[in-house]
Amino acid sequence: MQTNYGEIQMKNINISVNYVEKNALDLTTARMADFQLDKEAKQGNWRIEVSLEKSDETKPQKTVGKFTVREYVPPHFEIKIEPPPYIYVTDQTYSGRICVRYPDGKPVIGNLSLNLCWKTIFPFPAPPDFQSCHHIDARVSGCYNFSVKASLLSCPFWVFCEFYTAANITEDETGVTASQNKAGPMKGVDQEGFRIVDFTGRYYKPRLPYYGKVIATSADGTPASGIAVEVRADSRDKSLHYSRIFTTDESGVAVFALCGSLPEVTNGMRISAGKPNTGFSNDGGRDISPWIDTYTYEKYYSHQHHVRQWFSPSLSYVQLPKFHSPILCGQVLNLTVLYTARVGSKIQFYYQVMAREQIVMTDQIDPKDTATPGFGEAVPPSDMCLQRDEARSEREPRNDNIADPGMPKVHKRYIFGAVREPVVWSANVSDMVFTFRLDLEIKQSMSPKFTLLLHHVMDDGEVVADSMQYDVEPCLENQVCYAIFNP
Repeated sequence: MQTNYGEIQMKNINISVNYVEKNALDLTTARMADFQLDKEAKQGNWRIEVSLEKSDETKPQKTVGKFTVREYVPPHFEIKIEPPPYIYVTDQTYSGRICVRYPDGKPVIGNLSLNLCWKTIFPFPAPPDFQSCHHIDARVSGCYNFSVKASLLSCPFWVFCEFYTAANITEDETGVTASQNKAGPMKGVDQEGFRIVDFTGRYYKPRLPYYGKVIATSADGTPASGIAVEVRADSRDKSLHYSRIFTTDESGVAVFALCGSLPEVTNGMRISAGKPNTGFSNDGGRDISPWIDTYTYEKYYSHQHHVRQWFSPSLSYVQLPKFHSPILCGQVLNLTVLYTARVGSKIQFYYQVMAREQIVMTDQIDPKDTATPGFGEAVPPSDMCLQRDEARSEREPRNDNIADPGMPKVHKRYIFGAVREPVVWSANVSDMVFTFRLDLEIKQSMSPKFTLLLHHVMDDGEVVADSMQYDVEPCLENQVCYAIFNP
């Protein structure tokens, strides 16, 4: 043993814990050692005594240390489950990884018990012979890569299935066990995901175009560019059917439109986006793939977007156009505005521009100087419009709620009275679509975005309005120009 006073010749070091001898260190072979206390540390006071036996002394020197155990924290480790990022009905194997590490990052060595399962979540229960799980026992040293054949896990094509991973680890050194579960991903049919958004808050205005866009993403989250996507629009009473196949651009976006042919009595539209048709079967369905039927695909796997009719007792509407690219600061923005009105009626439009929670511009405009009947420049491009599907209209009935003649007539009853009142239409119903031009000078105060509110008030007090938000390129009030010259 080395001290400040020189080297002391030691023979042995004996250690006892709570008066129980635990171990002895032979200085002839080692200078340092770790001493394991009880496997289950008990709360309370602890006493460690170190006895030093010198070669030239008969009585050993003792050193005593004391400490208190207030809380016992057993050895623990973290389990990280990395399931397959996505699973499709065409996949042959499902692969993932289980990683087990201590809080300091060191790998855990032990036994792994792994369960890989399909769990049905919607809409139907699994059949009686449904084989949903596969068990794996393995050794793990930090991480374990697993792979299971798809044939060992069955999931009916008409059922929504979710992949479920359950891992249990038993550590070798202390025998401590820990478990971790993780749900996902769901079984997918398409390798691309679709999402529908519009610019009118899920409302459409009869006689005026309705615009929307489909955003397609690949399984890894990147834009799915150059793929075919079919957009369908169906009225709730199944009397109207529209469809068209589009190709997404480099951003994975396809813009579509319902081009003003919707009647005023439509009670709503269901818009869906999914894989294109591969041909109709005898019952009017789609032969999408051998793994899934048409009804399940259209109702549960294709993206659904429901829109309602914007109500006006006079069928009077106004619609501002939407721009997808930011507007340049300093330019004059030319807006072609669509509106419905009675022929010969006098209308005065008022508009406000709001930016940064302040009104930066307000004015009024008489559309009679620039108003023209029809859509004018606001007509959507023909390749953007969904087309009427007459074949589907002939196959599907207009009303599926036709009662059996032998059934007694049932009247609806309401606890608090009728929910919906009869529709009262205005005496002056709009009968024509017009367009007019609204010019706005884009100022610095309107950057980075502004909202335009446009409205007029009819003689009976009905307010006809629309609003739209526009993005503006960043711009400064004071522009500075500079140049660098080389001497």
